[in-house]
Amino acid sequence: MRKAVLMLLALALALTCIPALAESNSESSALIAYFTYAENIDTTGMTVDAITSASVGPIDNETGNIQVMVQVLAERTHADVHPIVVENLYAAEYTEMHDGAIEEQRQNAVIPLHTDVENMEQYDVIYLGTPIWEAALPQPVVTFLSQYDFSGKTIILFGINLGSGFGGMARQIQELCPDAQVADYFTISARSSNAETRSRFEAWLDEIGVPTNGAETKEAVIRMTFGDGTIGIMTDLRDNATTHAFLDMLPMTITMRDWDSREYWYSDTLPYDESSVQHTYAIGEFTYWCGGWVTAYYSTNEDTVIEAGSVVIGIMDDAAVQQFANANGASLSVAFEYVPVTE
Repeated sequence: MRKAVLMLLALALALTCIPALAESNSESSALIAYFTYAENIDTTGMTVDAITSASVGPIDNETGNIQVMVQVLAERTHADVHPIVVENLYAAEYTEMHDGAIEEQRQNAVIPLHTDVENMEQYDVIYLGTPIWEAALPQPVVTFLSQYDFSGKTIILFGINLGSGFGGMARQIQELCPDAQVADYFTISARSSNAETRSRFEAWLDEIGVPTNGAETKEAVIRMTFGDGTIGIMTDLRDNATTHAFLDMLPMTITMRDWDSREYWYSDTLPYDESSVQHTYAIGEFTYWCGGWVTAYYSTNEDTVIEAGSVVIGIMDDAAVQQFANANGASLSVAFEYVPVTE
């Protein structure tokens, strides 16, 4: 059985090889969808440190272990990343959240989700990250799996547990998605350190044949890590003087602020490459405006013209755009790290 699963994964993973990243990630044939407690709680009045530590892992962990695994997968595959976020956030106190979540499972509740996947049909492989609650899927993940047609897709499961392994979760997914292939899975204790999680998960990915970044990546990317641990990826990095100067500044962590409910910005001085200036903007563009603003566009208004002009640095994936869009105008801490091509 193990050999058959590995053969299936070898075939499925061959389909995830992302084309040169000068092309948009919207052409990816793989999707990383994940659900975490920390990204689905009401953070009103909470500090960034409190949000980051909203988990059952060691207190010295920098982020949740599911988010660590999402980061590893994003680096390896450049697959699109989709956080599963509920419309009505859970209580921040773990026991209160857990009791309500278990009641949702008992009622088999349909949970309104705040995020949607466009063009699910384009994906051949779904990497699904989730905790296990009472030996079963959290109800938001059940809702997610029930919303789309997974026929012919391969689902690769990863996540965390508190001693129960994955229980009957794989069987539950197969029942929800009868025409999908649920392949091998990886789970680790929620109490494991980030370092142990990364090491063991990378070893498991090697075992099942998921290619490393250097084996398949044709272009470098910028990894964007938000204050709550969410990972976004910036691709299509432009070959201009402005982009090169921005890359030279990395890694760095900055605070970005909202402007006009369409963009997040911070002030900086970069070379303004006149040969690459454009006078319009689009959602997902990460740019340098001639007035000295580095901007991340997450929405549009009626006018998409920028008369003064701006220079595109790269294109953010859906996970990054959603982080800005869901912040409701609050300032955001974002860590930027350059991930070069590995020959």
